Amino acid sequence: MDGEVFERRRQRTEDKVAALQRSLDAQLGERVPELIGEHTCVYATGSCGRGEMGKGSDLDAYIARIDDEPRQLTPLVTAVRTANAAAGLPALDGDGKYLQPVRATELLDLLGDPQDDGRGVLTKRMLLLLESRVLMGQPAHDTIVDKILDAYWLNEDLHSSDYLPFVLVNDIVRYWRIVLLNHESRLRDKRLELEQDTTISPADRPAVLLAERRYKSYKMRLARCLTCFSALTYLLALTADDPVRVTRQDVRSMVGRTPLQRLRSLSDVVGRDVPQVEEMLDLYRAYLERTEDGKEPMVVRLREDEVFQRTVSRQGSRFTELMFHLVQELGQGRPLHRHMLV
Repeated sequence: MDGEVFERRRQRTEDKVAALQRSLDAQLGERVPELIGEHTCVYATGSCGRGEMGKGSDLDAYIARIDDEPRQLTPLVTAVRTANAAAGLPALDGDGKYLQPVRATELLDLLGDPQDDGRGVLTKRMLLLLESRVLMGQPAHDTIVDKILDAYWLNEDLHSSDYLPFVLVNDIVRYWRIVLLNHESRLRDKRLELEQDTTISPADRPAVLLAERRYKSYKMRLARCLTCFSALTYLLALTADDPVRVTRQDVRSMVGRTPLQRLRSLSDVVGRDVPQVEEMLDLYRAYLERTEDGKEPMVVRLREDEVFQRTVSRQGSRFTELMFHLVQELGQGRPLHRHMLV
């Protein structure tokens, strides 16, 4: 399998992260202990967090804190915006609206609460666990991850010999469902946006919206699916030898890997060849190649090239089909697998 695109994306991510870190260090200087110390971290999710930045990738940056101490973090927010521009990346989504600092207590207090989803906390917690990359403040990031895992392992003492992370699995599955629902919601927003766009004729709007749908669906079926299900399949692989126990240490190791690394390591975790993985990696390589130049060129092609449309649709469906079979193959009806379904 040609792995050139994987290495190219990985190296671009490393270069952009290094540029961001240099800029942040230069701007903050002597204020690093005050603004970062061991209490605050800046991290990225999305393609940067996954180690897959393409030419058109932007930065999904977040700030998280361990404590509830009142802190003036405006200079840190400004520094992230400046570093983003210095690295030659597109403007931050919503002018950095996601840079509003989140406290570790916020990520923990609503765990299992119905408001966890509605207030967006679940999404922040899942992105931090499943696809985050530290830009500054590794100690705080490590502490927050450990606090989150401690919360998921809260009842381990009641099941010292047969503990399975059912609540963590619930949250990953729940997050995946949110991704699916948000897909439809954003398409409705796009439809309303097109209706008010006077540069696009009413006759062309259905084709533009359909191309947008195809692009978002492809991204959801590959990148979003991999983020969630690389974790779920990894957890299932951990039960291959002991179907009723998953250790916190094993999950901490999983969190330290990117989605692609989790997928690639499944054979080692389960101790045998996993036949679906190679084809899935081939499909993901094709996805990265097609999205290399960003969204707009691909949306145009999805609008104009019917053969390309069919190929993308078929390969997106094939990836999710293979993921389904991978879940079945690794789960084998064991307790954690059954919990994912019922």
